[in-house]
Amino acid sequence: MKRKPTSFHRLGKVAVASAAVVATGQLPAAVSLRSSIGNGADTFLSNDSLAGPAVAHGNAGVTNLRNVAGARTRQTLIRFDLSILDPGGNRNDGTLSLTFTRSNRSRTVNVYGLRDETLDNWPEATTSYSNAPGANAATLGTFSYDIYNATTNPTGKWELLGTFAITTAATPFSNTSTTAALPLNSFLNADTNNLVSFLIVSNADPNADWDIASGETTTSVPPMLNLPNANASDSDGDGLADDWEISNFGDLSKLGTDDSDTADGTLVGTPQPDGFTNEQEETAGSNPLNPLSTPTDIDADGLADLWEDQYFGNNDTISTQLERALQNGTGDPDNDKGTNLQEQAATSIPNDR
Repeated sequence: MKRKPTSFHRLGKVAVASAAVVATGQLPAAVSLRSSIGNGADTFLSNDSLAGPAVAHGNAGVTNLRNVAGARTRQTLIRFDLSILDPGGNRNDGTLSLTFTRSNRSRTVNVYGLRDETLDNWPEATTSYSNAPGANAATLGTFSYDIYNATTNPTGKWELLGTFAITTAATPFSNTSTTAALPLNSFLNADTNNLVSFLIVSNADPNADWDIASGETTTSVPPMLNLPNANASDSDGDGLADDWEISNFGDLSKLGTDDSDTADGTLVGTPQPDGFTNEQEETAGSNPLNPLSTPTDIDADGLADLWEDQYFGNNDTISTQLERALQNGTGDPDNDKGTNLQEQAATSIPNDR
């Protein structure tokens, strides 16, 4: 059974298919994980007079990043779910991408990685500065975290990984880290629970103030962890294999919970969805774009597949392609002037006069 995302937003899918990939149907050796996929999460932590340490911001459409000494303190906390990656994949040369919906200064900020994996599964909706992983009690307008140091604090929860350069441009815009300034190889390869958390902290600056699109955004792109050498059979974590999505839809834009016949079905007189999700259709082998092809009637001939198995197959309650191909709805194998569709509706035997 494919894993299902615990939280998903339409714009929270990963974009991994290039134009060439879509054209050829081949899967790329690259994955961009968004913070809205699977058990990913994002929020910001505040400890000031406007938003105290117990205020949670996990449902906001942006995370705020700010550090006005003694007055305003906001740090961005992000988690990515790596469990959709193919086992044993290459996690090297990863980068972090952030989309800014507000930016008034070009600055370089610090990025920390959570070393203590027992703290990785922090709840997005209720996490605040007061209960955030590795956060120390601090007076309003200040912050303090348990920072690792091999000599002075070997049990520290957070480790400085490197820096991230923020620019200014017409918003929204995206900045991506470099492997030189923010080397992630050691941190990502040391992970054992398929969850990695990042803490982004600004140096004290009375002017700098940024908003970063979060996983709750409906108009922009959430934080992304880019892994250029990794693979994922289901890279967007929606319960659909990437090759099946590309084969049927041309890209990775659909969800496992969609009933794509609603928008894409083109058969005359059948404008309604067939009532089955894309994941149900993938599992059964039916056509997700044909509202007549369903998990109970894969060949769309109007005859229930198990009814065909009963009367034209070996009656083992397992429908096969060969059995479905033997007859269709208009057939009359017993020549009694009643079609298979009529016999099915009447619950009569289609191969016995």
